[in-house]
Amino acid sequence: MTIKLIEDAKEFSGPAAGSGDHEDVFRRLEEEIVLGLYLPLQRLVEEEIAERMGAKRHVVRQALTELRRIGLVEHSRNKGAVVRLLKPDEVEKIYAVREILETAAASLVPLPAPAELIGKLEAIQAQHDLAVANSDITQVYRRNIEFHQTLFAACGNQYLAEAVDQSARRSQGIRYFALIDGRRLEKLRRQHWEMIEAIRTSDRARLVELHREHLLPSKEAYLESQALRKGLILNRDK
Repeated sequence: MTIKLIEDAKEFSGPAAGSGDHEDVFRRLEEEIVLGLYLPLQRLVEEEIAERMGAKRHVVRQALTELRRIGLVEHSRNKGAVVRLLKPDEVEKIYAVREILETAAASLVPLPAPAELIGKLEAIQAQHDLAVANSDITQVYRRNIEFHQTLFAACGNQYLAEAVDQSARRSQGIRYFALIDGRRLEKLRRQHWEMIEAIRTSDRARLVELHREHLLPSKEAYLESQALRKGLILNRDK
């Protein structure tokens, strides 16, 4: 499977025109980081973002502050705001927390599940399948978020569902590396259907295990990319 990369903001298939308020700028920047428009250690220039998104600079500054709060962006003394480069031990800790929260939520999904829930998940996944087939990583990302938010909302504990979402946001910058890996992306797509089947057949143990397995491709892709980056730097400095 060949995945088309987003190389420029002009190619980004996000909203053509947002409201330009803090929430809009925050949401759009978060999505652009996920989709690789901004990569780890790359600068986020307030003036350029403000002009492109039709927002005031203080609004962009607010959005960057919020991105720092959730761990996607950090402040560099010489560069200003940059996309945060997560260290391997940080990635392992974030994903350990995600595994605890997401398997807990999966264990609370009502089984047998209402037909309405299964129908919603099937409809979303059909759209996700189409996006994967079209190599449209913007829609792949959006439909993936919709799929999991719908599933976790069914756990019946809104505070747990919110904690799952907040924890997942900390790893947004990691998702890109699996989105552009056709083999891993196909594995994630198949696992969605397996989750639906586990819900349909009331197989609680399999549903929980699938959520544990589902975290691995993105984490592994990111760690492999950073190991490669480290190797290239070491070879360059020899």
